[in-house]
Formats: sequence, C-alpha cells, structure tokens
Amino acid sequence: SDAVSDHSNDLAIDRPRYGPTAPGKVLVAFYRQLATMYEAGIDVRSALRALEPTIRDPALRAGVLAVQSTLQRGGSLAEGMGRFPNVFRPLHVALVAAAETTGRVADALQAIADYEEARLALVRRFVLALVYPFLLLNVAVVLPAIPDLFVGGAGSFARGVVPAFAVLYGLLGLGAAARMALSRSPAAQLALASALWHLPFVGGLVRRQAISRLLRILAASQASGLPILGGLRLASRSSGSPVLERSLRGAAEGVERGEPLTESLAASGLFPATVLALLATGEMTGRLDEMLRRSSETIEAEVRSRVNLLAILVPFLAYLLVALLVAWRIISFWLQYYENPT
Repeated sequence: SDAVSDHSNDLAIDRPRYGPTAPGKVLVAFYRQLATMYEAGIDVRSALRALEPTIRDPALRAGVLAVQSTLQRGGSLAEGMGRFPNVFRPLHVALVAAAETTGRVADALQAIADYEEARLALVRRFVLALVYPFLLLNVAVVLPAIPDLFVGGAGSFARGVVPAFAVLYGLLGLGAAARMALSRSPAAQLALASALWHLPFVGGLVRRQAISRLLRILAASQASGLPILGGLRLASRSSGSPVLERSLRGAAEGVERGEPLTESLAASGLFPATVLALLATGEMTGRLDEMLRRSSETIEAEVRSRVNLLAILVPFLAYLLVALLVAWRIISFWLQYYENPT
C-alpha cells in the first residue's frame, strides 16, 4: 500500500512530454479495448499483440511497441507506459501501477477511459462555445471597413483592417506568451488561478471544472485500488488547479491522521454540500468510488449548464459589438458627407 502510494507520488508530478502525442479519442478507444481483453482473461502481452496491428496513430503505435518491449524484458505495463510520457500521461501510469499491485487493471483502464472521455467532452464544449464568438470578432473587424474598399480601394481597406487585426492577434500572442511564462513560475500560477476563482461567473465555471476533474481522478484511483491518501495526493497534483492543490494539502493531512475523507474535504471549504453528502453516503456504504463518480457527474452537469449559457452570452455580446461598430461607421460616413457635401 505504501509502495503504491509512493509510486503514484513519483508519477503524478507533471513533467514535459516530448514527441508526438496521441489524440484523446484514440487513447480512449485503446484503453477500452485493452480493458475488455483484460476482462476476457487475455494476458496483457497477448492483448497488446492483438491490438497493435489495428492502431493507426503513429505515436500510440510507438508507445505500444515500447510497452511490448518492456514486457518482454520482464517489466510491468506501467513501467512500459512510463517510457512514453508524451503518449501515456503520468496520471494514467500512476493509476495502472496501482492497479497492477491490487489486480484491478481492467477497472483502472475503464476508469481512465471514462476520465479522458469526460475531459474531452468538456474541452469540446469550451471550444465550440468560443469559436463562433471569435469568428464574429473577425467579422467585426472586416465589416466596418468594407465601405473603404469601394470608396478608397484596397489600400484604404487594408489601412482599416490591418491595425485592428494586429491588435487582436497581438493580444492572442501575448496571452500565449504569458501562459508559457506562467508555466515556469508556480507562484505566478497560483496567483492567477486565485484571481480567476474570484471572478464573477467565470470563477464559478473554473472552480467547478477543477473540482469535477479532481473527483473524476479520485474515482479512477479508487477503481485502481489506490489507497485513499495516495489517491487524494495524486488527484490534487493532477487536477490542473494550483488553488486545489494548495487547499487539499490539509485534507491529505487529515486523512493521514485517520479522519474521514468527507470531513477532510469539508474543512477546505471548496466543495458543495451536495457533493459532500454524496461522499459521506459513499463512505458509510462502502461505495465511495461510485459516489465520487456521481459527484463528478453532478458537477459536470453544472459546468455544461454554465458553458451553454456562455455559448449564448458571448455571441450576443459579439453581435452587439459588431452592431455598434457598423453603426459608428455609418454615423461617421454621414457626418463626413454633410460636413463635405461636395
């Protein structure tokens, strides 16, 4: 038990993943197929040999070949996966390592697939919610300058749109550069995350997304047979939220002292009462992994609701911006016309 916890501590720390990565949906399918073969009683080496010809993604194929090589030398599945961190994430490796110790590899693989599927669905919702407003912003730049194309020609049109596009994409570039810089400073990451958590509407969305991810990882760790303390430490480091990671140190200390998980999480003040009630029920009935999964689904439903609202509000604001810009150009045109009628 302690060895599993220590191993998860080592693997849970995010580290650079060099080389090509496999698409999330490809990994989900791979994990589900491998889990099905495990459940059918097929040993891992035979399962990987059967799956390897069906894998089309080159990154995943290289990772599977590396795992097979490790297994042939007497290594474990987790050890082989750990050789390709660009394909198999440290979180996945830690869960599989725990499952190999407890004999629950099939459950762990299914839990990893569930986690990745939920994560991809949430990312897809965010992207779809933001792509259309971004396109509208581009239209807002081009549309007001269209009269210049007919009046002053292409040169006048370019003078109208190029500075605006430079500002728009320059801000995007600065944002990307700032994110890269922040990734090198844990203190700056924590400060930014804390600020985001206190923003109206956005803060609630970011907070719920982080808590949902944490609960999903905790559920997967329980399915893998990882002790609750090791699972909590793994989940806090893999949640993607510096605020959660800092706040849950106290929860981990409480669990280490023998306090119930629900009581330790409640002390952080971050978790909704509905989630804590479900977890308390899970601890009392011995169905904690199921209650963790249900809690995550409850939070994910709230996140979906907020993202859907965001998908309505942001395009509306973008439409409003376009309308104001068009109105401003029309008013400016007629003002110039009446000032210089000739």
